[in-house]
Amino acid sequence: MRDIQFKDITVVYETEDLGLEAPIMVEGLPGVGNVGKLATEHLIAEVGAKKFANIYSKYFPPQVLVEENGIEDPAPHLARDLLVVAEKQYAVVAATTPPVKIDTTDIAQLAHAAAGADILLDVQGVAIDFRYLPVQWGHYVVDTSYKLRIIDVANSSLIAEGFCRQSLPETDAKTKDELLANKAALLKSTIDKQRDKCLDELKQKVLAIHP
Repeated sequence: MRDIQFKDITVVYETEDLGLEAPIMVEGLPGVGNVGKLATEHLIAEVGAKKFANIYSKYFPPQVLVEENGIEDPAPHLARDLLVVAEKQYAVVAATTPPVKIDTTDIAQLAHAAAGADILLDVQGVAIDFRYLPVQWGHYVVDTSYKLRIIDVANSSLIAEGFCRQSLPETDAKTKDELLANKAALLKSTIDKQRDKCLDELKQKVLAIHP
């Protein structure tokens, strides 16, 4: 399939033969609370949808996902912290096998990858981005969200799950230059603080560990 070029929009296809019949398009944009984005990601996971094209336009809002500036994925760090908490509270013994690294949210596949363990703490970094504020010209707020699931490996079943989202208050919005100065020092520290807040929240929501 040939790429399409409109006046200010470009569609670049990754797959030649789509084989679609009467397709329906569902659009999920990362607006307030990332609700549309999260709902679309859930649909993708549920139906096994696969990406077939990219759409580019100068009119898309300048929302930037954090995948550069040397910023590490905070989800593994959060997973380690949650495991330490579970060890102290419930005398959980960490498995000697390496952490599960698999690109799926399917419980059965995750359980299969974690064979040999009894329980799997599945920590997902759902969204890490800084969101443009049109009401404050040139300013952004940082959003991070995580999902924790406790999976019974032997039975490939879900025991418990919880979701956490943290956002920088709009009153503390920063410019892009401020967030990315000094190798994104402010952005990194904000992500770290939000991760720690999610650690406390998920401890209570999912692990039932209260102060």
